[in-house]
Amino acid sequence: MTRKLVTLLPEASVAEGPVVDGGSTVVAEEELLGIVTSSDVMRALVTLVGLPEAGCRIKVRAPNRTGSWPR
Repeated sequence: MTRKLVTLLPEASVAEGPVVDGGSTVVAEEELLGIVTSSDVMRALVTLVGLPEAGCRIKVRAPNRTGSWPR
């Protein structure tokens, strides 16, 4: 079984690139630069909204379907 590989450009925003199970690859000029995981996205969200690092709980409501992230 094969999966479609999701690749992102280094300058892509969170809204532009879906993070799939296992992560999305960041590629420039056919060179792998890194992998973005859902944990990376949540860590960035916590930083952006200014929550303390430990002991906070945030709730995100989103439809449970592929491709539902707003564009």
